[in-house]
Amino acid sequence: MIEYVYRTTGKTARVCVGDGSTMTYHALMDAGVVELCEYNMLDWPRTVIQNLAKGAWPIDGRWVFPGQTDPTTGWVNDLSGVGVWVFEGLSVAGDYLMGHARGGLADLAANGQKVGQDSPIRFIDGVIDPKTGKLAEGPGTATGGNSPAHYGVAQRLLVEAANESKKLPVDYVLWTAHEGSNDPEKDMNRELVVAPAMPGRAMTGQIQKLFGNTLHMVSVPKRVKTQDSHTGKTTDEL
Repeated sequence: MIEYVYRTTGKTARVCVGDGSTMTYHALMDAGVVELCEYNMLDWPRTVIQNLAKGAWPIDGRWVFPGQTDPTTGWVNDLSGVGVWVFEGLSVAGDYLMGHARGGLADLAANGQKVGQDSPIRFIDGVIDPKTGKLAEGPGTATGGNSPAHYGVAQRLLVEAANESKKLPVDYVLWTAHEGSNDPEKDMNRELVVAPAMPGRAMTGQIQKLFGNTLHMVSVPKRVKTQDSHTGKTTDEL
C-alpha cells in the first residue's frame, strides 16, 4: 500500500510502530518514503496515542501538530504530502497503555495512583519492616499491576484514538492488530468470535465496527503430496 501510493501520487507515509518491527520499514525510510515513530519508547502513553491519532509528530521530545512548525529545527508538519498513516497497532498500543512506560496504567499503580474504585496493585522489590512499614532491605523498586478498571480505560482510549484518526487528511489510514478472540464459554451465544485484540475481551465483538475493510491474515501449512502408508497411494493434504 505504501509503495503503491508513493508510485502513483508521490505522497509519503507516516508509520507509528509499537512492537519493534522497525526493520520492516528501513528500506523505505532510506528511500525517503516513510517517516517512522517508535512510540512505545516514549513517556506518557495516553498523550502519545491521542496526539498521534490527531496527526501530531514527535520531534526531539516536542509535539508538532499538523500545520505547525517546530521552533527548534524548523520542521513543518505538512500532511498534504502524506498519503498513508499507519498505526502498528491496536494490540501493542493497548499493552503500552496498560504497562510500565512512564504514565502507563501499571506505572500509575506502582506509584500508588488509584484508577477507578479498585485499590492499586502495587508491590516493591525488597523487604518491608513489619513494625514501621518502611523498606528495610533491597532496592525498593515498585511494580504495579492492572486492576479491572484499567481495562475499561485503555479500551476507551483506543476507541477514541481510532475514531480520531478518521479525521486525518490523508488518503489511507491503516491500523494493524494481533488476533484476539472472546471466551466462548462465557459468551451468551457460546460462539467463538475472532477479532482484533485489545486489552481484555469485553469489546471483542464490537471493536471491528470502528474500521472499514478488516483483513484477517493467517498462515497455513504448505500444500504437499504424501504417500499414504496403508494404501501406497499419493494424497494431497493441507
